[in-house]
Amino acid sequence: VPYASIKKIIPQPPISTFEGQVYMIYNDPEVNPKILKEKEKVKLEPGEEIVFGRDIKGESQITGDPGVNPLHCCILRDKLSERYWLTDLGTPHGTFIRIPMGKSYSGLKRGDEILAGRHFIRFLSEDDENSTWEIKYGEDKIIMEFPKNKTINLGRAHEIGKGDGTISTHHGQISYNMETRTYTLTDGCINSDGSKKPSTNGTWLKIGRSTRLIEPKTELKIGEVSYLYLAQVISLNCLLYTSDAADEGLGVDLGGRRIITKK
Repeated sequence: VPYASIKKIIPQPPISTFEGQVYMIYNDPEVNPKILKEKEKVKLEPGEEIVFGRDIKGESQITGDPGVNPLHCCILRDKLSERYWLTDLGTPHGTFIRIPMGKSYSGLKRGDEILAGRHFIRFLSEDDENSTWEIKYGEDKIIMEFPKNKTINLGRAHEIGKGDGTISTHHGQISYNMETRTYTLTDGCINSDGSKKPSTNGTWLKIGRSTRLIEPKTELKIGEVSYLYLAQVISLNCLLYTSDAADEGLGVDLGGRRIITKK
């Protein structure tokens, strides 16, 4: 619609305000029913950070989980970009990021640790032909070597995952690209019809003592039974318009409500 023909633009109240929200989700009530709560919403403004842990006072305190440190992890919302940065505060159990269901993460490097079910898989080393991984399940720990041209499958139907009731039958895989020389971690499997089937309990990557950029809809695992979920609500301003062109039927329908004033 030509600017000259616009009579008025009437701004309406936003559908929702723009805000960053961290949802604290407490899972596994069978492990510790006392810490089971509904989703607790914590608002995070631009320029603010929030620390989660056992000794934190207020809504970001996590109690009843033996795997949570007094100061466990921190999420910072950048003041300028409004993006989110996650930092593990040097915890022994670590902070894990969930690989999006049915998706892949490229860039695995030596020292990275993966959690699938109750199996911890750590990338130890590599040479020209093989890669070496440490597999921990309960009190058992073994070292396994795989040819780089072989996909490493995770799940109850495979060598890594047998006997673990919390891991999916075909949980995920680790593959190596000979051309780019990079490792990729993929959650889930591909069905016979080509569709992707995600794992049930997720495939998780430990961030270590580092700071990492995270996006909305990221799920985090901290401690043994506690989870966080990062959500974001985006505001939408609704503009109602009218114009001579619209009154004459010459305008484009923008999905709004046409306002006609009496002359």
